Amino acid sequence: MGQFFSNVHLRKNDKTNSENLMTYYHEIMHQKGYQKVESEDDADLTLAVYDYEGQWISVASDIIEFSSEENMADMCKSLSDQYDTDVMAICCVDSDGILMQYSNTRKGIDAWAKAGYCPGVSKRSRPASWKEIVTDYQKFKETLSNHEYIAEEVLETVEPMLGLLPQQGSFRYDLSEEYPGVLLAYYKAPEGEVKENPSLCIDGYGLDPCIMNSEYNVVSVINRGGPSRGLAIAFSGPYVEKEEIRFRNVQLEYGYDRYPCKIIPLELTKKKDKKLGWIYYVELPQFKIPNKVDMSLPDMKYMDEEYSRSFGIRFTPEGNEKMAGDICVHFIPLKYPKGQCWWCGTKRNMEETRKEFENYMKRELIKRGKKKASLDDIKDLLKDIFTGKI
Repeated sequence: MGQFFSNVHLRKNDKTNSENLMTYYHEIMHQKGYQKVESEDDADLTLAVYDYEGQWISVASDIIEFSSEENMADMCKSLSDQYDTDVMAICCVDSDGILMQYSNTRKGIDAWAKAGYCPGVSKRSRPASWKEIVTDYQKFKETLSNHEYIAEEVLETVEPMLGLLPQQGSFRYDLSEEYPGVLLAYYKAPEGEVKENPSLCIDGYGLDPCIMNSEYNVVSVINRGGPSRGLAIAFSGPYVEKEEIRFRNVQLEYGYDRYPCKIIPLELTKKKDKKLGWIYYVELPQFKIPNKVDMSLPDMKYMDEEYSRSFGIRFTPEGNEKMAGDICVHFIPLKYPKGQCWWCGTKRNMEETRKEFENYMKRELIKRGKKKASLDDIKDLLKDIFTGKI
C-alpha cells in the first residue's frame, strides 16, 4: 500500500509568507472553535507550514484533506483571491494516482491534471492547461501519461518543472521533522464538541497458535471510532506467572502507507492485572490512535485508507511451545479502555472472531446500500470476500 496525503502550495510574494499563513489558518481554527495549545501532546490537530528556500510556501494539516477535484479548486481559488498569487493543490491517492490543481484568479489560470489511478475522480486530465506554467511541457505531459511511474515518482519528476524543492510536492504535516525550517501549530478540539470514543478492532485474524522463535508473529488493529492518544499493549495467558514464555524483539509498527513503515521498539514489564492476572505490559502515552475512516468513501479508497491507518505488534515468543496457543495480545486505548480489542490463537478467540466478522458483514452491506439485506445480497458479499474482491 502507498501514501495518502494532501497539501497546498502558495507562490511567494509581498503578501505571502509563513507568518501570514499561520495567522490565516489560526483565524480559521478559531472560528471553528479550536483552541491553540503549546504541546503536541495536548493537540487534536496539527498545522505545518514549510517556508525554506525556493519559490513556494507549503501547508499541510489534518484539516487539509482533498476528497474531490471540486474542493481542490475551491481551496486554490480562495487562497489565490486572498493572497493574489499562484496556488497549487496536490493530492496523492495510495501511491497509485496524483491530482493537481493550479489557480490564479486574477490571471484567470485554472489548470488541472491527474496521473495514474484515482478512483472516484471523473474529471479528465488537462495537461495542456499547464503549458504556460511548467518549464518543460513535453516532459510534463509524458510524465503524467507514463504508467510505469508510481505517484511519488511523478511528483519527483515534475517538481523542478514547477519550481518546487525536492520532496516539497509530497510535504506532510506528520513527516514535518524531515523538512528544515517548518513552523508548527497545535490545536485542541472545542470542549463542547461531542467526541466519539476509540473502538479498536483486530484487522488481521489468525486462529492458529503463535510460531515460537519466529519474528513473523504480527497482530494488527484498526480504529473504527474517534481518535485518541495513548495506547497500552498487554500479553496475557497462564504462561506469564512462571515466565514459561517470554518475548523479544517486540515492536509497534505503523504508517503502513510508507516503506519502510515506522517502528517503536517496546520493553515489556511483568505486572499483575485485576482482570487478566499476570501480564507482560507496556504503555505508549504519546501514540496517536488515528480516527476511523469515513464509510462514505468508495470501497477501494475505504479499504486503502483503513490499511494506511492500521497499526500492529510484531513479536518473537520463546519458551514452552505447548503453551503457544495461550498467547493473547491486547490493544488498550489508555483514555478509554472499553475500546480495547484482543487476539488469541485459540478457541477462546473464536467467539470474538465470529462477532467481528458479523460486524464486518453489516458494515459492508450498509456501504452497498443493503441495510435490510436479502439472502442473495449476503451471498454476493460472501462471494466477493472469498474471491478476494474486497
